[in-house]
Amino acid sequence: MTGPDRAKGVTARRLLVLASAAYPLGGLATWMAGLLPGLEEAGWEATLGLVEGTHGSAAAFLARHPWHRTVAISNPTGTVLGRRRALAGAIARVDPALVLVVNLESVYPAVQELRARERWGGRLVMTLHGFTPGLIEDSCRFRAVLDGVVFSNALGVAALREWGYLAGERVLRAGYGVSLPDALPEEEEAAGPLEIVWAGRFEESQKRVADLTRIVSELEASGEPFRLHLAGSGPEEAGLRERLAPALAAGRVLLHGELPRERVLGEVMRPGRVLLVTSSWETGPIVALEAVSRGMAVVTSDYVGCRAEALLRHGETALVFPVGDAAAGCRALREVADPGRRRALAGAAWREVSRRCSPQAALADWIAALESVLALPPLPRPLPPEPPGPAGRLDRWCGVRGAERVRRLTGARVRHGSAGSEWPHTAGSGESLDELLARLRQLEQGISWPGHLLPDGRSSG
Repeated sequence: MTGPDRAKGVTARRLLVLASAAYPLGGLATWMAGLLPGLEEAGWEATLGLVEGTHGSAAAFLARHPWHRTVAISNPTGTVLGRRRALAGAIARVDPALVLVVNLESVYPAVQELRARERWGGRLVMTLHGFTPGLIEDSCRFRAVLDGVVFSNALGVAALREWGYLAGERVLRAGYGVSLPDALPEEEEAAGPLEIVWAGRFEESQKRVADLTRIVSELEASGEPFRLHLAGSGPEEAGLRERLAPALAAGRVLLHGELPRERVLGEVMRPGRVLLVTSSWETGPIVALEAVSRGMAVVTSDYVGCRAEALLRHGETALVFPVGDAAAGCRALREVADPGRRRALAGAAWREVSRRCSPQAALADWIAALESVLALPPLPRPLPPEPPGPAGRLDRWCGVRGAERVRRLTGARVRHGSAGSEWPHTAGSGESLDELLARLRQLEQGISWPGHLLPDGRSSG
């Protein structure tokens, strides 16, 4: 069955998830590893399509996150046209009722080509897991082929609707789930220094790793005994090591490196420790849910997206300090050095996450979102996408399509220096991250998010 009614046919629950194989240790890989089994149990036939190449291997990804129904998608020429054709071929072969995209820009023109030629009539859904300008702009740029967008944060949903990027009924929310024990884990040791955990990618634009140095300085000046555990890696690691060298030498800061999720949960996130979040924006974050599941209290910046989700509420389920305010962050950490205060916050957060973020609740949200998209009327048939520009001299000599044939015949290919170049996440943006965050912050502050208590004690609703 093909054509615009394909998504309502006999295989209306066949799903293809398209993602990159290059990031097996990231939070999105963890999310997919939990989502796919749940969808299968709920009656969906879920296939995981992994794009691979020089900078990512489907086999390596699946060794860490096994799945029984997969498609490895490679681009033998390394060109934009090669990416589109590889993805279009995979979609046509699987023939799903719905394609769920995780940060792969080339899917959208590939689907545009398939629909223009009436070779596939299913639904296309973008998943958005971050406040990054290019990805958010893509939701508007490719609205002619996007049947829906599922954002993992309520602020993102509000933004796409408020700004008119897509019709309101095509923008939905579904978040993350985490498994919790039957009872709040008991603290292992109440004595000793305050044990703080920071886990994530060592980079500045979102995670604000430079704030760690300032918070460590504030804690040292306060005289509060502490030990900061850092789990992760990234482009700012060398600079972070240099700035924290005295604290590292003194044992007040420990660098654990980039660890698999199970080791972070088992070795670094321990009951009684405190998770520190310094980010400028987050949509979860998954790391906070995992920390809460381990019986940890959370001290977090008031990042863009925090108030909208109303999960980490100042003085109730967490302590929240203004983004970049190291002195306020230090004061919050010193407050949870008190065992009673720490346990009270950890317990309140554990009960909230148990209620709202169980795997069952998250799965129900995702299924509801996907079924809502399947129920929507199909989009009009689009025109074919614009052909990509030349990838090199061969394209200028032979034309883009002629050069593609030559590369396939000869084995020549365009080389890429990174996973993001080989399989781009986004088509780009004319807006900077700071500009986007300013717009989002203004929107978030202008909406009454029920039940959220702000850091200064005011209630937002």
